Formats: sequence, C-alpha cells, structure tokens
Amino acid sequence: MAIDHDIVSVFAINDNNEVQISNTDEVFKTGSFNMENFSISYEKSDWYEYFKCGIQGIRDKFPDIKLKGMKVLIDGTIPRSAGLSSSSALVVCAALTTVIGNRINISKTDLAELCAECEKY
Repeated sequence: MAIDHDIVSVFAINDNNEVQISNTDEVFKTGSFNMENFSISYEKSDWYEYFKCGIQGIRDKFPDIKLKGMKVLIDGTIPRSAGLSSSSALVVCAALTTVIGNRINISKTDLAELCAECEKY
C-alpha cells in the first residue's frame, strides 16, 4: 500500500556558491553553507545535514562540474521520527534539487543508485 506523503523544494540558483536552506516548519532552523567547501557534520543533528548528503553525492559523482549555490525552501508531509524515512526523502530531494538546478544529465536509475549511496554519508 502506498503512503500519501511528500517532500518538496522550491529553489533559486545563485552564482555566489552559498546554499541557504529553510523549512516551512519553524521547528527546523535555517542553515547556510558554501557549496564549494562544506562538510557533513556527524556531531550536529541539524536537519539540513541530510540535505548536504544529497549534494555531496552529486559532487562526488560529477567532480568536474562546479555546482552553483542556491536558496532552498523545503516543505513536506512526511512525519519525522515515524519510521517513514523522512531523512532519506530529504537526501533524495537534495540530490534532485541539485541535479535540476545545475542542469545535470543523469538517468533515473543512476540517480536512484546515487541516492542510496548518499544515505551512507
């Protein structure tokens, strides 16, 4: 049986390499980082660390592409901490947002496999 939940992003690309990410739910704080030199924190539990994982996967797969910065707003109906993989959905959302925003050509199969690897970051 399918579950009727989603996660969506609205974004705008910029040329200053800065990623600014917000959530429509004010429980989640706004974050920002530089597209060229960010790292994923394993000590911090900020929600946008999962978004970084999706971007990192794209950076690793396409090292010759200079990814552009973006301003991102996230919304969704997947309940957190309910066993429905809201963190996985955010990783996939980040990868898709990055691919679309940077006009990267990748097959659905390759993107799916990449996202599965991104979750291991």
